[in-house]
Amino acid sequence: LGGAVRKGETGTTVVFASSFIRTETTETGTEIEQDIPFLKAYTVFNTDQIAGLDGRFDDGAPHQDPMSRIGDAGRFLANTGALIRHGGSAAYYA
Repeated sequence: LGGAVRKGETGTTVVFASSFIRTETTETGTEIEQDIPFLKAYTVFNTDQIAGLDGRFDDGAPHQDPMSRIGDAGRFLANTGALIRHGGSAAYYA
């Protein structure tokens, strides 16, 4: 895309987790499917750390009001049906 990471910038490691199915044939001729999990690490950079992108990836969406976001989270939690109790001397989840 014509961009390059600026000299001296440090990336952040992210990990992709997935699995794939491998089919193997045993000595008796039967096929066995194995679900094989894997992890793949990548180093990523924020667009602010890259020169030459000409603003193509600037966030044009307005930022949501924090109080509105809290309301959305409250509705989400209410819809889960989880029993939420307030009290005690420590935050925890059981």
